[in-house]
Amino acid sequence: MRSPKEVQNEIINGNVIKAAFILGWPMMVTSLMQSGYNLADMFWVGHLPEGESMIAIAAMNVSWPLIFIFMSLAMGFGTAGTALVSQYTGAGNRKMVDRVAGQMVFFSVVVSFTMAVLGFFFVDEIVEFIGADPQVTRMAIDYARVIFLSLPFMFLSIVFSMILRGWGNTVTPMWINGLTLTLNIILDPIMIFGWFGFPAMGIVGAAIATLLSRMLSAAIAMYWLYAGKADIRVRKKDVNPDMNLIKKIIRIGTPMSLAMTFTAIGFFVMMLIIAAIPGYTNGIPNSRIAMSAYGIGNRMVNLTFIIVDGLAFSLTTIVGQNIGAGKIERAKESYWKVGGISFAILWGFSAIFFLFAEQILAFFTNDPLVIENGVVFMSIIALGMPFFSIFRASMGYFNGSGRTEFNLIMSTIRLWGLRLPLCYSFSLIFGLGSTGIWYGMAISNMLSAAVGIILVSVIKIDSSMIGKGRKRGKMPIKM
Repeated sequence: MRSPKEVQNEIINGNVIKAAFILGWPMMVTSLMQSGYNLADMFWVGHLPEGESMIAIAAMNVSWPLIFIFMSLAMGFGTAGTALVSQYTGAGNRKMVDRVAGQMVFFSVVVSFTMAVLGFFFVDEIVEFIGADPQVTRMAIDYARVIFLSLPFMFLSIVFSMILRGWGNTVTPMWINGLTLTLNIILDPIMIFGWFGFPAMGIVGAAIATLLSRMLSAAIAMYWLYAGKADIRVRKKDVNPDMNLIKKIIRIGTPMSLAMTFTAIGFFVMMLIIAAIPGYTNGIPNSRIAMSAYGIGNRMVNLTFIIVDGLAFSLTTIVGQNIGAGKIERAKESYWKVGGISFAILWGFSAIFFLFAEQILAFFTNDPLVIENGVVFMSIIALGMPFFSIFRASMGYFNGSGRTEFNLIMSTIRLWGLRLPLCYSFSLIFGLGSTGIWYGMAISNMLSAAVGIILVSVIKIDSSMIGKGRKRGKMPIKM
């Protein structure tokens, strides 16, 4: 295993693609493990009795956008931690790396507890606003309320991972997530079906398993930071509020948080569109069938995105450290190389979706209506999958450079300017139902890739964004 110093040398002086995979593979595994929480929940509730399983899958899918709205804050402001840590690392300022880590912990605790309280007490009103059928709504409320209790632990785990990514240590979060995912997989069937004397709690049991697993993840993460076992050591003085640094975190993180929050709200609106699909099939609302198919199919799509997400996070670190070291051209060169390899990878996954969609869906549910609708979803969405890699690489590039305002622009255009209008028009105006929604999603990925390429091409990134003092150990970041 390479040391962080060796990784940093590869980032600044070595092969860009090699550096991206050295950094990226542990993040890919970590993301796979994080997705494993949802996949494990989806697998087990999908094996409830046939009628109940469709309702449970739809309920998880309805509640997910609400949870993601709050997760977006952690991930968005965590990006500020990655950018600051990576650039201070590139400049050799170890003291400020520890200080940034401490302030990120303080900030995440304050924000996450606030969000958890709001989510817990207002989940009924928000879920009911979506307008899903009553059975799905009731189950979604019960599931989401428990998940909201896990937000503080989720925030701390996410921030820990993103701090270490900026430093160049992506292996430690991988092992921690592996441990806690294993716990979640073990607890899921016990809580859902009532094994070993536990009461059978159904979908609520899945949420409780997730809560307990995330509590363990946060506890381990904080121990590693405070004990200095992850190469970064947070001391008590580092956690004491530093308003200047907090303002910098807010200034850098707000555009990305807004971008991700707008995306999460867009997913919420997507649920409104799916819930509005009219008609019935075999006495079952078409909206419920579409929600279940979308829930499984979209998680499969997101599973393939793990690789390009890992490379995009690597790109954030590569760009940040090279800017900190004054290598601006190398930072931009990395965008084109990482974006190209990501596109090729997703093209391969698209082919798999075309060939094996039915078998993939059958693994998660035995409901024939969900499988039939899900096959259509996966076949259409595969058309736009490779183009998402370009969009994601563009976001990684702007994250590393600190120009996160352009991620806000790109995300807003992709979701609110393209995806939602296209999905609504094709589905409800032109009467294509769920098929129209799937086409809208695919086309929006294609067009948003073009937006990313244009912005990266015309926006100049230079050393003025991090100040002129690039001397080792001295780094006046001005973002």
